[in-house]
Amino acid sequence: MTQGAMRYGRLRLLAGGVLACLLSLLTTSCEEEPGCLDVRANNYQVDAKDPCTDCCSYPELRLSFQHNWKTEDTLRNFDTDGDVYTIDGLAYQFSRIRLYISDIHLIRDDGTILELNETLQLTFSEGGEAVTQRIEDNFALIEAGSFQRQVPGTYQVNGSFTSLAFTVGVSLPASTASPNQFPDNHPLGTQSPSMYTADSGYIHSLITFNPASGDSTAQTWEVFGADRVRDVSLPVVFTLDPGFHTELSLAIDYRSWFEEINLTALPNAAVLDQIVSNQANSFSLASIRSTLN
Repeated sequence: MTQGAMRYGRLRLLAGGVLACLLSLLTTSCEEEPGCLDVRANNYQVDAKDPCTDCCSYPELRLSFQHNWKTEDTLRNFDTDGDVYTIDGLAYQFSRIRLYISDIHLIRDDGTILELNETLQLTFSEGGEAVTQRIEDNFALIEAGSFQRQVPGTYQVNGSFTSLAFTVGVSLPASTASPNQFPDNHPLGTQSPSMYTADSGYIHSLITFNPASGDSTAQTWEVFGADRVRDVSLPVVFTLDPGFHTELSLAIDYRSWFEEINLTALPNAAVLDQIVSNQANSFSLASIRSTLN
């Protein structure tokens, strides 16, 4: 074989290799990447050809809170940084208020509810025996004065809703669990100050205050007990589109918590019951909206 023929053969081989590489690149670049094909997800990809594995993310139920102190004449922001508030002619300062809510749901006209995707497996003691049960992970811990958004969970439903319902306090059976059964940073996990006692279970709400004048020692009132939870239902007119987050803003009037309450005396059972009833009536829906972001 001549040198020219050998050179020609090598060029043909090189050209063939380049063509093969180009064809490989074109084939790879034209392959469709898997995507989320669940229209209920907030990352739904209408142009995806193949479903992905566990790549769909679902809309969040988000909560924010407006902290108010409402009298006949004024509406002011409520906080726990030293401001003075008048109750029955006496001045008080509040250093901490905390409150649990649970079972937060949007409800349709026919009574069906928006259920959250997240669940927890908890172990309880019944009759001296350990019982395991899976529950919906749907809780929030409200800190008076804090505007931090909370996300109880995600959902996969849409449609029209006519009411917002939740429970003031920690509902059963979660209220009989212990903080060490919950993940770190969970509302029912370990808190400082503690929102749980071994004898009484979860503290539904905690109020720390003192008279604004003098050197009075601060008092802490704790509301607890399986019978001291209250259901709340607020009317809404709301249509949720697939893939949209839901943002709920709840206004709380803390002044109403202390209606018919004597803060100068130690709380008894009747006083704690009254506070619970007042708390249930202190909520109003400030706004509800859908958002993609």
